[in-house]
Amino acid sequence: MELSALILQYGLWAVFLAVFMEQLGFPLPTLPLLLVVGAAAATDPGFGLAALAVTVGASVGGGALMFAAGRKYGHSILGFFCRISLSPTSCIDHGLAALDRVGPLALVMARFMPGLSAMAPALAGKAGMPLRVFLVSQGVAAALFAATGIGVGRAFHDTIEPLVRGLDTYARPIGLALALAIGAWLAYVVLVKRRRRVL
Repeated sequence: MELSALILQYGLWAVFLAVFMEQLGFPLPTLPLLLVVGAAAATDPGFGLAALAVTVGASVGGGALMFAAGRKYGHSILGFFCRISLSPTSCIDHGLAALDRVGPLALVMARFMPGLSAMAPALAGKAGMPLRVFLVSQGVAAALFAATGIGVGRAFHDTIEPLVRGLDTYARPIGLALALAIGAWLAYVVLVKRRRRVL
């Protein structure tokens, strides 16, 4: 089956899983996926609206888990995200200070910054942000992020669709490369963690 057909058939599941796992801290490229979904939505607007709703649901659901983890485990869960920085404690302190200055808007800004979209909900939980404020802010952030990706993909579908068709030939190598990249990232995090324990 061609990659373009797979997107139409399984695209919503792919979006949900990718966004949900990204919110849990996995380094997944959700924006390129939304661009491809947006290109597919040029011929099926309902598909685009469904993808937007799925993105918001996955982002709020995954973010809520990280919010709860931040509230319950505090520095432990944030330390995990800051583990590869030069100073984990400083990383946490700067994150909390930024959230204190900007407030819920920080969640919207963080959604567009790879790596921070998972950490921001945990920071909000640690900082004691009210759950209702968090859910609304996270939902708005996810909606803006999804609308941007899907909207740009739809606007440039004439450019994106040929690229997607060209990827049909290389789908397996690209999938393997992505899996290796995630594995390398996880190995790097583990090695850095062990090295810091030794030091």
